[in-house]
Amino acid sequence: MCACVGGRNQRSFLVPPPATEQESTEMLQISIEVFLEILGMLSLPLAFQSEHMTESTTLASCSLVCKSWSAPSQQLLFRRVRIDGQWSPPKVLIPAIQMQTRGRLAYFLSTITADTNKSRWLRESVLSIILRPHAFTKSNDILAILIHLPNLRELSIDTIGSAFIFGEAELAQLQNSGPSIRSLHVNTDHPSSRRDSTAWPAVMNLIAAIPTIRMLDVTTNSVQQLPLVTPPLQYKLVSAKIRSKTVTNASQFLASLGDHPLELFWPAESTQLPFAHGGHLRSLSIQGPLQDVHALRLCTRLERFECRTRPTEALIAAIPRTIAALYVQHAVIVPSTPPASDDSIPSSRRAAAAAAASTIARMVYAEETRSVAHLTQQLDTFPNLRVFTWVGVTNPELAALKARCTSLGIEYRPKELDSLSDDEVEFSLRRRLLAI
Repeated sequence: MCACVGGRNQRSFLVPPPATEQESTEMLQISIEVFLEILGMLSLPLAFQSEHMTESTTLASCSLVCKSWSAPSQQLLFRRVRIDGQWSPPKVLIPAIQMQTRGRLAYFLSTITADTNKSRWLRESVLSIILRPHAFTKSNDILAILIHLPNLRELSIDTIGSAFIFGEAELAQLQNSGPSIRSLHVNTDHPSSRRDSTAWPAVMNLIAAIPTIRMLDVTTNSVQQLPLVTPPLQYKLVSAKIRSKTVTNASQFLASLGDHPLELFWPAESTQLPFAHGGHLRSLSIQGPLQDVHALRLCTRLERFECRTRPTEALIAAIPRTIAALYVQHAVIVPSTPPASDDSIPSSRRAAAAAAASTIARMVYAEETRSVAHLTQQLDTFPNLRVFTWVGVTNPELAALKARCTSLGIEYRPKELDSLSDDEVEFSLRRRLLAI
């Protein structure tokens, strides 16, 4: 649950009809601690990071509670804030949208900086903020928001335009007077950022200006090599996620941030297994085939393993048996064949291409079937496994896999759900690091 400022999915509080005297009396008989605990569980700003908004029924229930305990309810709802831009309209309408977006930022800033008790405890309540600015958003507006949120622990920002390109004076102010941000998510996966040569230097400056970072999440498809941070920083990162289809090496980049042992790691390239961190890792995700699967044996504390490739027999054998959650996502890619209507390609060539694609498809399907069958046989060798998630193509062996999970008391999930993640490792880190 979060407070949303702007965006097409913006929802308002639903105001219920006035409570009767008997209902009010019954509500007052329930202690405020109980309601705070319930609302705290509903708001979930520290459990997981999601782009989805809360359901209107939940908002209606919370607004009902606001009748008797307005301040505590609003404080909890304000723990997570999202300030959105809108989808870009035709160029003739950009000035109007520009005023609307600036208005949202200005409205939020005026809300938390007003000289009132309500504004004070609202700004002190914000623990997590998601900023999705437009190219015309000014960096001083973003900086003003960050400076006025003393208890902010999590920042997620899109690197669009100049909104995140802070000057030296602004960076110094953020470093010296800014909040103790523990979790930073930077998303540069935008067409404008891919073409902008200043995007990555600005990202590096932002990282260097927040010395309290413990959890770093970078999304980019604009560079192949993440630049080193110079001079090297002595950050104590415990979680690092590099989401990228283009980056081939992130090890040196992470090393320049500090040598503290990681507990959670999503490498950009699956071959970059963290040998130095193996004994400390609790959660690991690999994105492709491993060159040396035996490196997994170093991960003696692993609680969660995520595999985004077909799990071979060698890989299954190397996965530490300490894991409580296993996540497999595998999409079979079969070569395409020329369309039959393409007269520029001789019919004999089209037939040969179709036959080759069919042969490859059968081979891949056979490998997939053997892999699922072998995984089914090996499930009982994971004594601590509680959750198994399979996201991939349909296979006749999946029925046996699901039945085997049921017989072993393992929860089988056929797809990933935003509200039902199995990553208890990340949850525990967030609860520990993001709390005030």
